[in-house]
Amino acid sequence: MSVRRRPGKFDRLIIHQFDLHSPSPGGIDTCIRGLLRHKPVSDVIAVVGVSVGSENKDLLGKWQDVEFEGGIIHFMPVVCLDPANQKRFIPHSLRLMMGLIKYRRRIPQVATIQAHRADTSFVSSLMFRKSNLIYSIHTQGGGLSSKNSDSMWRFLSRIHRRVEDYLVTKAHRVLVFNPEYGQELQSRRPNVLSCPTWFEEYNGENLKKQPRTVFWAGRLEYPKNPILALESMAKLAEIDPQNTWAIKMAGVGTLSEDVLNLRHNYSTFPNLKIEILGRVSPEEMARQIEASSLFLMTSRPGYEGFPRVLVEAMAGGLPSVVTVGSDTGKLIVPGENGAVVSPDSLSIARALLDAQSYDTERARHSVRHLNAKIVVANIYNFTGKE
Repeated sequence: MSVRRRPGKFDRLIIHQFDLHSPSPGGIDTCIRGLLRHKPVSDVIAVVGVSVGSENKDLLGKWQDVEFEGGIIHFMPVVCLDPANQKRFIPHSLRLMMGLIKYRRRIPQVATIQAHRADTSFVSSLMFRKSNLIYSIHTQGGGLSSKNSDSMWRFLSRIHRRVEDYLVTKAHRVLVFNPEYGQELQSRRPNVLSCPTWFEEYNGENLKKQPRTVFWAGRLEYPKNPILALESMAKLAEIDPQNTWAIKMAGVGTLSEDVLNLRHNYSTFPNLKIEILGRVSPEEMARQIEASSLFLMTSRPGYEGFPRVLVEAMAGGLPSVVTVGSDTGKLIVPGENGAVVSPDSLSIARALLDAQSYDTERARHSVRHLNAKIVVANIYNFTGKE
């Protein structure tokens, strides 16, 4: 990494509460990394984001040339915060916008602005009036303002809807990572692309899959329902006492302490192993998927856009058990590559027992069309149009 005064001009500027140096749990973080990894070679792309470490305040408002996946990304943090820390009094997006305003003069001419939240997109559209706007939507219609959301917008649902309607009309291009909502918006405007999420090809060590090892990944927050995942594993240990089961959970969040307490409570089960991995890198996530045998997703309905972790798990050959409302991309074929079940521990436990017999290669085959190189190329082709 080197620090520069200021680059000359950008083809695309991504604005989000994102630290290029420190991955955070969540699909948007992984989405942005994929867009940067597979960007057109000739494009000059920059990111205005955040710095996770509070000790890095002297780097705020300074451009960095960061080597990323064989290319150079220009990166400027404008505020110190951890996107994974949901215990905050001031919304992360508001702090990001305050930093963006503070350092606006250090941003050169930009052809295209890309933002991944309604509030960030709205402010950016006002600050960069001469730039094209790409607005990215990562939830279902009304997902952020639904009762199962942990966003502040659940208290201001009407305002969020009005802002989103404005942005869909105003934006040069709109990306919607949810099939149903994407089709709805496409019927209103031709500038909308209903886009699936994607998986990156695994290039690491070929690891042997451990039998009866369940992988769960996501923010340890209410919408993802990690507590249900552990309750289901305890029920599984109870109804299948002759076998030892394990669950590995990747992620951090405000429910971390509750998850750890529940792990302690379930330590009385001699045939259940619970490993809390915390924050993991994309590379470590891929390794954990490679070494596991099943995937579990326990999200509450009405929130997920197109869950990336499900695509990644199936690409890694994991038959997947998901709760109703989680498989928005309709990837699960019951009895073949996974199961969609009601959100209760007994139903999930029984589904995991059955999923042991499902074919690993059938799971891989289900998502082969969602390879990152194919999907991201389509995004750049669409968003680069005049």
